[in-house]
Amino acid sequence: MKKLGMMGLAVFAALLAAVSVAQEKVQRYPVRQNDKWGYIDQAGKMAIPPQFYVGWPFSEGLAVIAAGFDEWGFIDQTGKVVIEAKHQMLGNFSQGLAAVCEEDEWGYLDKTGKAVIPPQFESAEEFSEGMAAVESEGDWGFIDKTGKMLIEPEYSEAGPFSEGLAAVKYVDWKYIDRKGKTAIELVKNISDQSGGKGVTEALPFKEGLAGVKILDQFGYINKTGKMAIKTQFASAQSFSEGLAAVQVGEKWGFIDKTGKVVIEPKYADAESFSAGLAGVELDGKWGFLDKTGKMIVAPQFNSAEPFKNGLSWVNVGGSAGKWGYLDKSGKLIWPTE
Repeated sequence: MKKLGMMGLAVFAALLAAVSVAQEKVQRYPVRQNDKWGYIDQAGKMAIPPQFYVGWPFSEGLAVIAAGFDEWGFIDQTGKVVIEAKHQMLGNFSQGLAAVCEEDEWGYLDKTGKAVIPPQFESAEEFSEGMAAVESEGDWGFIDKTGKMLIEPEYSEAGPFSEGLAAVKYVDWKYIDRKGKTAIELVKNISDQSGGKGVTEALPFKEGLAGVKILDQFGYINKTGKMAIKTQFASAQSFSEGLAAVQVGEKWGFIDKTGKVVIEPKYADAESFSAGLAGVELDGKWGFLDKTGKMIVAPQFNSAEPFKNGLSWVNVGGSAGKWGYLDKSGKLIWPTE
């Protein structure tokens, strides 16, 4: 009987795991219809009828909705309101917590709606790698998920932690580690390599490299602080799926991690790669290309967002400025207002 009981428990656990996996695969996408927001599934079928004043994309199983002005809450993937729409403002869930604003001060909620970090900050960013940037008395520092201030507010700007480092600015930009210690002193490491020119922008590390702007040109550094790809670009984005969008003159193309141009700069604008495709603008319209530079979806949209969970949010134009969702085959599955 004990063996049978153990087997029964194992089967039950397997069923629970299967249900959990199935739930994770459920996708919902916000759409607007008759001035109300609802949600469709990946096939374009209405899953949550339009009823909200505002509806944001789902994050960690919950979506921010608004019932009216200063009436923000969360729904689950069935459309059930799980955190009452009574908050002044909210942010998406990230690592189990969501920023919440009450009486112009920011704190964090858990998924039960409990204010686990009471509102007390002027601004609050999403958690990343267990830490979040918060603004207090005009300066930025970092807290952990209990609300403890791990890195005291002393920076005029602060980016998220990514790959163990965060870009921060006091007088000059630098990268700090999770203990707040300087990991890369950009003034010394980069300016000396660039004839004393100052760093004016620093992007998060992605795939081992971070974009930095020296006066009016971008290049990329590695985690030792050395220039891995020399400054030469008018603008640049972080690496994604092995490639980075860069601007050469007035046109955008893509480079690999050696700095080699793999997709020639000939586009008016470009987005990062996501799910193997990147949005590019050509002759005033957006389409999608693959990593070989082959156009997979011909330019035809007024704007296009990166693919997320299999779909891209695109502006299909028209007098009403209609929007829709596009799948990777180029099929428009939902035209909306």
